[in-house]
Amino acid sequence: MKRTLSVLLLAVFLLGAALTAPAQAADVRETAVAYMDITFECGCTRLGTGTMIAVNGLVTAAHNLVCYQHSRKLKNCTFYFGRNNNRYHYKYSGNFSYTWFTDFSKGYVSSDDIGYVVFPKDIGNTTGWYAWSVESDDDIRWEYCNMTGYSGSVTVSDFAQVDVLNDKEITWPISYEMKQCGQGGPVYYLWEGMEYPTLVAVYTTCGTVGYARRMTREVYDSMRSNGVKFN
Repeated sequence: MKRTLSVLLLAVFLLGAALTAPAQAADVRETAVAYMDITFECGCTRLGTGTMIAVNGLVTAAHNLVCYQHSRKLKNCTFYFGRNNNRYHYKYSGNFSYTWFTDFSKGYVSSDDIGYVVFPKDIGNTTGWYAWSVESDDDIRWEYCNMTGYSGSVTVSDFAQVDVLNDKEITWPISYEMKQCGQGGPVYYLWEGMEYPTLVAVYTTCGTVGYARRMTREVYDSMRSNGVKFN
C-alpha cells in the first residue's frame, strides 16, 4: 500500500511539473539564444537578444548592457532562453557580471557595439551554446550567414550573403522582418555536416542594410580573462 501511494504521489508530482514547466525549444539554435528584458539605471527599458557561446558566457550588443542614449548601466535584466518571455526553455534572473567595449558617451558607434555577460553558474549545461569563430575576411566575405533574434513574441530569422566592411564589422542586405528583430542576436554559420551553429558576429543595428559586430580575438581574450569557461 505504501509503495502504491508513493508511486501515485510521484506521478502527480511529475504531471504537475510537466504542466508548469516552460515549453522547450527545438534545438540549440533557439535554446542557447536569450530574449533579454532589460531595464537601465536611467529608467529606460528595451528588449534585446544574446547568445551563449560558452557554458557560462553570453555575447550581445553593448547597447543591451549600457543605455546608448544616457550612458547608464543595467539595473536588471531577465534572460528567457528559447523563444520569448511567454514560451521559453530556461529563465534566468539572478546575478551576473558584464563587460562592454564602449559606453556610448561620445555617441553611438556600431564598430564597438559588443559586450558579454558572465554567469556565476554553468547555465549552458541547460541551454547549450554556440561554437564561435574569428575567421579572416577572405574566409567569410562571400559566405551566407544566418541571423536570429526576438521581437515581442516572435522569433525572427534571416539568411543572406554577407560583405565584410572591415576587421570589426559585417554588413548585408536586410529584410523588413529582420529590422524588427531584437538586436544583439547571433550571426552564424550552419553548413551541412556542421555539428553546431558557429557564431561569427553579433547583430547590432539596421537601416537599408544590417550591421553586425564581429567576434574578434580581443573579445575572446577579454571573456576568458573575466572567467568565461571556453573549452
